Amino acid sequence: MKSNSKFALSLVAALAAIALALWWTRQQQLESAPRGQPARQNANAAPPTGPAIGASEAPTAVAAPVAPTEAALGVLAGPRGEFVIHNPADGERALTMAAETVGDPRALADLRTATWRLYIGGALQWSGELVADSRGGAILRQDETRHEIGWQGGVCWMRRGDAVLPCMRPHSTLVRAMQWLHWLLSAQALAEAPWRVVKGTTGPAPSGSVRANAVVIEGGPNSDSGVVFADPVTHRMLGAELPRVRRYGGPVDLPESVTDHQMPLHTELWLDDPRPFGGAQVASLARIKVDGGAKGPDALVVRVVEVRSGGVVPARPPELTLPKGLRVGPRLGGPAPVYDVGSHDQVDERSDQAREALGTFWLHVAFDVVEAFGPLGGPADSGVQLWLWPTTQAALVAPGLAPLLKTIPTEAAAARKYVQVTTAGVPAALQVVQAEVEAAGHKLAHGRRATAHYVAFGATPTSPFTIEFVVPIEPPP
Repeated sequence: MKSNSKFALSLVAALAAIALALWWTRQQQLESAPRGQPARQNANAAPPTGPAIGASEAPTAVAAPVAPTEAALGVLAGPRGEFVIHNPADGERALTMAAETVGDPRALADLRTATWRLYIGGALQWSGELVADSRGGAILRQDETRHEIGWQGGVCWMRRGDAVLPCMRPHSTLVRAMQWLHWLLSAQALAEAPWRVVKGTTGPAPSGSVRANAVVIEGGPNSDSGVVFADPVTHRMLGAELPRVRRYGGPVDLPESVTDHQMPLHTELWLDDPRPFGGAQVASLARIKVDGGAKGPDALVVRVVEVRSGGVVPARPPELTLPKGLRVGPRLGGPAPVYDVGSHDQVDERSDQAREALGTFWLHVAFDVVEAFGPLGGPADSGVQLWLWPTTQAALVAPGLAPLLKTIPTEAAAARKYVQVTTAGVPAALQVVQAEVEAAGHKLAHGRRATAHYVAFGATPTSPFTIEFVVPIEPPP
């Protein structure tokens, strides 16, 4: 296999039909949303080129297929013969055998750094690509926005255009799970240094009554540790259980800028549906379970549809950066959930209520929290609204959102500025930005709403938030 070769997955016709039906349903719901300005378009949202792959017409719709039968699993099950763990050396052998079921050394070498094409469904609707390497780095790049979530050295960051921002917990939880998914799919890196086996046993897996070889490993590239599960009969990798990352009381050594609320939660990953990808046989389905709060676990379904050898992952986390000064450009509109709040001091509470109503830990991955102030020319702290601005149009089909959807008008011209400010200081900071906009020679567009996009949250109510203020202005003559 050549190092830059593409592996293509041919999904079964039944899955394609299901995914296409979900896509059609989503299109109908979007088309029935209130219309003023058209929904946002993005040329990058097209399905990948290359060999035809099933469900390529539905990049954001993923259905959880029926669990395959034992007979179906046996088609690509790999070597047979029961192997159980009695000591740490057996744990090391279980990991090596799991890697051998994926492919020969050349196929595994192609997967050390790889670019995976993913569709995510469940509590989060998302499509894009994952670039990850065996050394512990990962980049998630979304189709619609081209925003990135990065993971390296145990540190998570977000790249939005020219801005590099700290993550919130949902982002770090997602990208760490995707890094582990990369490790689990090939299995090879987990069987090598710097990983070491602490202990192992054979018994029921946490996911149910399935019998599994459980291997506790630690010492990974990011001081990672976890429990990895393999099938005693097929020897294939079944999944992993990842502990919550904590600064204190564990091996994690993170920069002081990384706060506890940015660290990933306890996560489980379970693999299924092995399929051929060129010279490798890789699980094409993963289920991710996160203990996201009082309402119980939030489940995601990840479908792997393509993998390419290679990709670029930064060797270290980039410096956090914010664009300086004012920038002028349009503010795109489209359908979004809108909540009437009244005044600025009610935004935090209303945002929490919206998250509870949606019932998902992944709110801040699927939506940006936007505070829309009273129309320019009047009191800014009167008639305030909360917008949940979708990062992907598929997020708008979440249950319970349809009655809340309104069409946000496009602003032909708006001035933008990033500011770091506490929650209490947001109204005053808006006044400063508006004065700067006028001093630069722009005329405020009276009757339009200025907005504050909460792109990175502070650790506490008194910590600074990273906010992008957007102030509509009259287009130049």
